[in-house]
Amino acid sequence: MFANKRATVERARGQARIAEGDLTAPTIDNLAVTTATGTTVTITLTWTTDEPATSTVNYGTTAAYGSSETVPGLRESHSVTIDCLDRKTRYHLQAVSVDADGNGSESGDNTIVTRGRRPRGTCPG
Repeated sequence: MFANKRATVERARGQARIAEGDLTAPTIDNLAVTTATGTTVTITLTWTTDEPATSTVNYGTTAAYGSSETVPGLRESHSVTIDCLDRKTRYHLQAVSVDADGNGSESGDNTIVTRGRRPRGTCPG
């Protein structure tokens, strides 16, 4: 009865009842990484999940990442764009999705090397 469900006991008006919750993390599929050079150097990571979940990308120049970008809301089709990156640099990327019940999934480590040039004055710093 409770396969892949979390059972919790809640008290309401002195009566106990069992509430079920999801224990299954969203499945991350169809992961794709693209890079573009326009006014800035950008990377876009896209993926799908089998249930509504958050959209976060951990990224950095090592597999320790160090930075993250999040698009607010729960969805099944995810797209996160990171801009103002350095040109000719290898970036490590990881997709992270968490469903409404707090169950999370992470993709493996993905790498991409940016190209192009970073125009002056278009990015902070």
